[in-house]
Amino acid sequence: MNSALSCHMAHTVCNSKACITNCAEKQVYLADGGKLILESPIPAEFKPLKSILWKHNRNMVVEWVEKLGSVEYYGAFQGHTTLDRKTARLEIDNLTLIYSGVYSLELNGQLQSETYKVIVISKYKVPKPKVKVEPLFCSSTSSLCKLSCNGGIPEAEPITYSWRRDTGDWTESSKLMNITKNDNHVENFFCQMKNPVSEEESEPWKNVFYPGISCQHTNAGLAVRKLYELLVVAVYKNIFYNVFFSCCKL
Repeated sequence: MNSALSCHMAHTVCNSKACITNCAEKQVYLADGGKLILESPIPAEFKPLKSILWKHNRNMVVEWVEKLGSVEYYGAFQGHTTLDRKTARLEIDNLTLIYSGVYSLELNGQLQSETYKVIVISKYKVPKPKVKVEPLFCSSTSSLCKLSCNGGIPEAEPITYSWRRDTGDWTESSKLMNITKNDNHVENFFCQMKNPVSEEESEPWKNVFYPGISCQHTNAGLAVRKLYELLVVAVYKNIFYNVFFSCCKL
């Protein structure tokens, strides 16, 4: 992926560095720990530059005034922010979530019309999702079953969900998907979770409506088998209990 991306790309993803230039779309996603570059063309009437002020929301990021000579960096931006006094180009290294927000620029004391919405997201990768079905006892005799792509965590947001039938293409959708008997030509369903820094897909979920799928592959089958196992354990415990105490009474 390119290390610098122009901002006309909506919801641009960049894991390490991104550059926003003067164009219609000014929104970009970056992963924390990455690098942000903001730059804007200098209108002729502002040349030569006499002062530069970058703001993050309502707080000052960096200020330069020609008469004073020095560049002043503020707050959390100190130590990893660089300003080019000739071009007003701003670079911020080692981004964290607190640097999300709207950046604005003042040249020679006048606020510029361009603003830059920056969204820094966590480096949390999406977990491997798992397809679950509702209701629990969904079977080939059900009229409708609802599949859920589970496993998402708040730290990995924003997450998008997609579904795939067998070897078909991924289709972006919601976390939930309905299936019916009309889907009996599909053997396996897969779900995918994706965020701007990672993507993972589930193991295949065996379609209960597909001919030949045994009960053991369904949630109902698994529940019945688990219940059977618990009953077997309970029976053996009861036998052991009776035998043990019978021996103790002898």
